[in-house]
Amino acid sequence: MSKQLSRRRFVIGLATVAGATALGACGDATPTSQSTTSAALAATTKAAAPTTGATTVSSTTAAAAPHWEYDGAEGPTHWGDLEGYAVCKTGQKQTPIDIGAATRLSPPQDLTLNYKDTVMKLVNNGHTAQVNYDAGSTMTFQGKTYDLLQFHFHNPSEHLLNGKTFGMELHLVHQNAADKSLAVVGVMLKEGAENPFLAKFWNDIPAKAGTATATTSLNAKQVVPTDSHLYTYAGSLTTPPCSEGVRWIVMKQPMEVSKAQIEKFHTIFGDNARPIQALNGREVNEE
Repeated sequence: MSKQLSRRRFVIGLATVAGATALGACGDATPTSQSTTSAALAATTKAAAPTTGATTVSSTTAAAAPHWEYDGAEGPTHWGDLEGYAVCKTGQKQTPIDIGAATRLSPPQDLTLNYKDTVMKLVNNGHTAQVNYDAGSTMTFQGKTYDLLQFHFHNPSEHLLNGKTFGMELHLVHQNAADKSLAVVGVMLKEGAENPFLAKFWNDIPAKAGTATATTSLNAKQVVPTDSHLYTYAGSLTTPPCSEGVRWIVMKQPMEVSKAQIEKFHTIFGDNARPIQALNGREVNEE
């Protein structure tokens, strides 16, 4: 059995468990989790280490974090057993989820993207291709403003939409300057036509971990769908330490990427999607 097929079966199995979980009210990120999440954000980012952070930290800090992978003895089923990553196993608001029956219709969520052009800084951090964004681009959601820090990719998609998986998923990571809380915009990338935004840098993705390139200028707004309908819920980072207190905003409309673009990413990184997590009473707002 291929590695990819085996992983997909594992995801489907966990989705079944999540579907049996009782549904309830959705919660916001709590103040007690925000400082933990902010610290985790810094601790999980460097050129050749975990993916959910946005700023480069010293090698001494990053080296203290236990190594993790997407399969084997350091894969997702064992993340919670690694030192410092217990929340990956004990957390009650973990991401990703299967967005489906738990949704509740809500008024417009007032999502505004104020993204500016950036000089691209593209990094292979050992788990994904990550573009670190210049300061000055923001997102406002439900009246709260967040700075865009970075975006990165997963293959296949981490979230499921009504049980459906997509070829890839884009995550745009934002942080509020005042309380350091995080908000992530997820965009599904389905197989179809070549994506012109990705085409600007896709061939420049470093083949080896710990290396980076800086090429063309770009604007991340070009890869976010113009249809602003979305799902939102309280979740976590999708990589260790799996810190909670993250506001997730998942766009309903997928964007297209070509089969060649998906295969290019997979050749370098393989499967890098965390399996579906239980809802544990959370409700997803749908707009």
